[in-house]
Amino acid sequence: MRRSRSAGPSAAMSRRSGSRSGPPLGRPPPPTLLMRTTATGA
Repeated sequence: MRRSRSAGPSAAMSRRSGSRSGPPLGRPPPPTLLMRTTATGA
């Protein structure tokens, strides 16, 4: 139970922190948009 609870908010927070640290944008784009942009760019 503790692992599941920690994996939920922990993963989301960690992901948001990483995305925010990269670009100077206040709100990082969704993973779908990022993947689409990468595929189009590449």
